[in-house]
Amino acid sequence: MLVRLHIENFALIERADLELGPGLNIITGETGAGKSILIGALQSILGAPVAAETIRSGAERCVVEGLFEFDENGSAAQRLKQLDTDLEDGQLILRREIRSGRSRAFVNGALVPQRRLRELGSVLADLHGQHEHQSLLQAEHHGRFVDESGGLTARVERVATAFNDYDQWERKAQRLLDERETLLQQEELRGGQLQEIRQLAPEAGEEERLERDVAVLSNLAALTKGTAELSDCLYEGASSVFDQLGNARRKLLELAATDPQLQPRADELEQALFRVEDVAARLRDYASGLTADPQRLEVARERLEALQRLLRKYGPTLDDVLNLAQQLEHAETRAGGLEADLEHARERRNESLRAFSQECQALSAERRSAADDCCGGSAQGAGHAGGVHVRRRHRPRM
Repeated sequence: MLVRLHIENFALIERADLELGPGLNIITGETGAGKSILIGALQSILGAPVAAETIRSGAERCVVEGLFEFDENGSAAQRLKQLDTDLEDGQLILRREIRSGRSRAFVNGALVPQRRLRELGSVLADLHGQHEHQSLLQAEHHGRFVDESGGLTARVERVATAFNDYDQWERKAQRLLDERETLLQQEELRGGQLQEIRQLAPEAGEEERLERDVAVLSNLAALTKGTAELSDCLYEGASSVFDQLGNARRKLLELAATDPQLQPRADELEQALFRVEDVAARLRDYASGLTADPQRLEVARERLEALQRLLRKYGPTLDDVLNLAQQLEHAETRAGGLEADLEHARERRNESLRAFSQECQALSAERRSAADDCCGGSAQGAGHAGGVHVRRRHRPRM
């Protein structure tokens, strides 16, 4: 509630401090006494536009400051928190300074844009009368008035929770339905692709193996001749590498007899002799294993060509093809189990819809009762207005 309003140089008012107490406060006065000016000052700290002409004649600026106090657990305090506004000891101070050509707004001493005052003003005050901000006449606020006056906030939250639950399952059911439609539309294409890949049944690394087999079987003569020549050069032929290394080792051993420091080098040549002999033996074994096989070559070529056609369609790499096959198999499995998921989501949606409908019906009944009580209380209050305690604290100097 507003507990204090301080005004300086606003219109005809030089200075005024208005203190308000709990309950109904009434300010009376004859026409021209300044009642509307007080309302205008209050409007200024609630974010209403204020013209420079509002500054009292002869003054440089006008200042309006309002002190509001709240129950920190009340609905107004909660709505302020939703607007990222912190209270200080349950209090909020709004201040407006108007100078010629410019205006400044403050919330708890911090400079803020004027629109911030308008946001807070929608929570702090409700002005009824010939004014554009008459929320009592705005239908979108009526539900909130009835809910707060009837203590229906908890019921409203249950309705919101029930709706969110329903909306969640409705969205999930729709997503599953869309997914099913997509899978059905792609079923023929997916089946054809998967059948083509499964029919060839490629394996990881197969392309490299086939390319090697084709290269070896296509160049069998050159490989046989080349390895035989290398074997002769290394070990079997005249003046082979093995013989020359042997001669070099014997010469080095003679020198090592004179200088033992050369013995390690002779040992290294001995190791080299063993390695050359081993390489030559392996080359002979390789050559003996080469066998012409035209049928195997033809099968490898056909398999490689089929694999390369598959890579051009679904590649470019064999890993891409294998990953695609996994995705297609997953989609096929998903299509088979999707119907059960969709049925479950629909059942939960219908259950949550029934729960939401029940909460809505209960809220509607409670709102009708609360609205009747609210209207009856308003009429009774209007009939007894003469008995309300009235406070007038300060009369402004004009």
